[in-house]
Amino acid sequence: MTTNGNDNMELHLCISDTDLCEELKKHEEGEDRDAFAIRAMRIGIIAIRHAQGQIYAEKIRGEGNRIMEKTESTLTNYLDPDKGKFHQQIQQLIKKDGELEKAILRQIEGSDSPLNQTLAKWIGEILKEFKPDDKDSALGRLGKKLQEKHNEFIEKLDQRIGSKKAAQNTTKGGIDFEKEGVLKFIHKWSQKANHTVTHTGNKLGLERTRKGDLVIKLEPEHAAAGCKIVVEAKADKTYTLDKALKELEEARKNRGAEVGLFVFDKNKATDDLDRFTRRGNDIVIVWNAEDYNNDVVFEAGLSLAVALCVKAKTPSKGIADREAMDNAISKIENEVKRLEEITQSANNIKKTSDNILKKAEEMRRDLEKQIRILKENIDGIR
Repeated sequence: MTTNGNDNMELHLCISDTDLCEELKKHEEGEDRDAFAIRAMRIGIIAIRHAQGQIYAEKIRGEGNRIMEKTESTLTNYLDPDKGKFHQQIQQLIKKDGELEKAILRQIEGSDSPLNQTLAKWIGEILKEFKPDDKDSALGRLGKKLQEKHNEFIEKLDQRIGSKKAAQNTTKGGIDFEKEGVLKFIHKWSQKANHTVTHTGNKLGLERTRKGDLVIKLEPEHAAAGCKIVVEAKADKTYTLDKALKELEEARKNRGAEVGLFVFDKNKATDDLDRFTRRGNDIVIVWNAEDYNNDVVFEAGLSLAVALCVKAKTPSKGIADREAMDNAISKIENEVKRLEEITQSANNIKKTSDNILKKAEEMRRDLEKQIRILKENIDGIR
C-alpha cells in the first residue's frame, strides 16, 4: 500500500474469499473491475460504520440500563424505610442506648466529661465571686460596701443620738422645746385672738439682758390692749419653782411685761413641781408637748395670763362681773390641779379604770367651760 500527497492510495490486494472472487470475476479486468471493487469497498465501509454505530448505541443503552438497575438496587437497599441500611443506621443512632445517646452521654456524663469540665471551670469562676473572705470577689466587694454604709449609718446615728442627748442636757434642749413646742403652740393660740407674738430670746431687753424668750402683746381691740405677757420656756432639770419665779420676775422687768408665764418641759421637770402654779401675776405650768391632753393646761395658763392683764390694765370701777372673773381664775387653778391628780392616778393604774378617766374628762370639759366664762367676761369689758 502506498499513498501520495493528494491522499490517493494504491492498494494491491490478494483476495481469497470465494464470494468476493466470484463477484469480481463478473467484471472485466481493468478499470471496470477496479471501479466495482472501489464501489463495493465504499458500500462495505459505510455498512461497517453504521453497524459499529448501532453497536455502540446498544452498548451505551445497555450500560445505562445496567447502571440504572444497579443504582436503583443500591438506593433501594440503602433507603428502604423497612430494610434499608440508611434507616437501620438512623435507628442505630436514635434508639435507646444508641450511638447518638452514647455520644451525647459521653459529652455530659462523668466527672471527666467535657460538659462537666466546662461547668466546673465556669462554676469555679462564679463561686470565686461569692467568697466572703476574698476582698476582691463580688461578694467581698459588696460586703465591704455594705460595711462602709453600715458604719456610716451607725456613725450618723451615734451623732444624732449624741446630739439629742447633749440637747437634752444643755440649753439646746430648751431651745428646741421653746421653738418646736412652746412657740408653735402660742402662735396657733394667738392667731385666734389676733395677738402679736415676738420671739425675743436672742435680743437684749430693757435690763440689757436676754431674759424672756417670747412676748405676747394683746391686740388693740382687746380690753387690755397693749398689755404684755412674757414667756419663758425651759427643758432643764436644774430649775426649781423658786428659780423659775425669780427668772419670770427678771424677764417681766426686762421686757416691760405686766404678766409672766413660765413653761416647763414635763420630760425635764422635777417630780415636785405642780402642773399649775400662780404667784401674783406670774404663772408656772408643766407641759408635755407630745401629749395633746396637756394642751388644755397650756391654754388655761395663757387664758389666765390674759385675765391677769385685764385686772392689771383696767380700774376696778366699770369691770363687768369682776367677781365672776376672779372665781373663774380660782376655779381654773383648782381644776388644773385636780385634772393632774386624776390623770396621774389613771396613768398609774395604766388606764384600767374607765370611771377615773371619765371623771378626768368631765373635769377637762368643766375647765374648758370656765375658760370660756373667763373669756366671755373679759370680752364683756370692751
